[in-house]
Amino acid sequence: MSTSPSKRRWPWLLVAVTIIAAGAYGIQKLPDPESGTSATEAPLTNTAAVVRGDLTQEESYDGTLESLEGETLSSPISGVVSFVAATGSVVDPGEVLFEIDGEPFVVLGGTVPAYRDLTLGAEARTVANRMNGTLTWLAPVGTVLEEGDVIARIDDRPVIVLFGETPVYRTLYDARTNLEGPDVFQLETALERLGFATSDTLTIDSEFTSSTANRVEDWQEAVGADTDGRIDLGEVVFLPGPAQVTSELSEVGSRVADGAPLVNVATGDQLSGADVLQLEEALANLGFMDAPNDQFDAATAAAITALQVSVGATPTGYLPAAAVLYSDLAVRVDSAIAGVGSAVSVNAPVIEVSSTELIVRIALPASDQGLLRRGTQVTVELPNGTDIPATVISVASVATRLQGFEATFEVVIALSDSTAAQGFEDSPVDVEVITDSVTDVLNIPVTSLIALAEGGYAVEVVENGTTRLVSVDPGFFARGMVEVSGELAVGDLVVVP
Repeated sequence: MSTSPSKRRWPWLLVAVTIIAAGAYGIQKLPDPESGTSATEAPLTNTAAVVRGDLTQEESYDGTLESLEGETLSSPISGVVSFVAATGSVVDPGEVLFEIDGEPFVVLGGTVPAYRDLTLGAEARTVANRMNGTLTWLAPVGTVLEEGDVIARIDDRPVIVLFGETPVYRTLYDARTNLEGPDVFQLETALERLGFATSDTLTIDSEFTSSTANRVEDWQEAVGADTDGRIDLGEVVFLPGPAQVTSELSEVGSRVADGAPLVNVATGDQLSGADVLQLEEALANLGFMDAPNDQFDAATAAAITALQVSVGATPTGYLPAAAVLYSDLAVRVDSAIAGVGSAVSVNAPVIEVSSTELIVRIALPASDQGLLRRGTQVTVELPNGTDIPATVISVASVATRLQGFEATFEVVIALSDSTAAQGFEDSPVDVEVITDSVTDVLNIPVTSLIALAEGGYAVEVVENGTTRLVSVDPGFFARGMVEVSGELAVGDLVVVP
């Protein structure tokens, strides 16, 4: 690793400036402003103007410019290849690489590999029927169910989703000896959340009373259920929170008995993590959602549905891991392994792809691990001296350690424009990273500072053919320049030995 000299190392700077100043002038004492001896005749010397601007400190790392290796993509399901992108074509984020039985495999922007299905909740649960009758309606796959929503209809009687951990196991009603238990408590709290009970109309105490029955009747009338003040088995389904239908297990029109499975849902704790944030950012970049927030919620599900509709996929509102390729670079189709009409099984190879762009790899020392992260802006200097803006697209989470060397993390960097780098494949490059900066400050060459015998610093200002010493306070410095404050103004000329 080569390192830029522009670092905040003031002990070295103090010695260097002292030596420079002593060699040119000797250690000087700041004149007494009242003595009248502050100005002297200006000798013929180099000068520099005081300027206002930005200063940046940088680190430089050795990198290698290269092409990404090709990757073989496999079918996520068994079926027939119904579409495959043409060899040599470029597929951008939001576009389709291939289709199996009409279901597309989509490219999305990102670098975190898809390793799990992304759905509304982390818990998979099967919702079973508890009534006998004909299934007259079922919530479609992808539906996001909130409290109070209908999940199914049996003989046109609604089955309502309520939130709670205790499953329905008995009829809840105003018995001669009032029913008590956690199932009653979660029913009463659900009625309160839905606005059908208040502290004035119902005491929430885990006891099913006539007041509870009255509140149930109000709720039943509102949802179109039989208004009998009791909750029969099958009228409600308790789930831990919002849920998303991931598959249908019974067909509308079929007879369903007590215990027959209706749907699978994803529920429980919301999914979160780097993969969820990456998906939401990719959807936002395509214009399908606003404000990614690292939480798979109803807005995420709606955005996935919009993406699926745009590419002709079945709108489910969730994203299987096997249905997407994440890449921050445009994808080029190298060859179609399975052509249109070919029958393929799960994990059968379908297409070979690579990147259209050149990337840079660097080995980031473990001591600098926090310096670079995905999205960090850097500059790549080519062997011919050309500077190209670039962006970090991935930082390895696991370090590599070679015997006798410091542990390093592999960093992959994408160039903003690969055309200027054509012809330099496999060449060494420098990667410049801004580590610190200040903006809009007065600055002068660092060599113009004079160390004073009594302590502190001054500069020699040229005015009307004479010079005078002006006390300054040095601050941030980089690339041979130093930030200063004091009685200086833009355009003042300072002596540079």
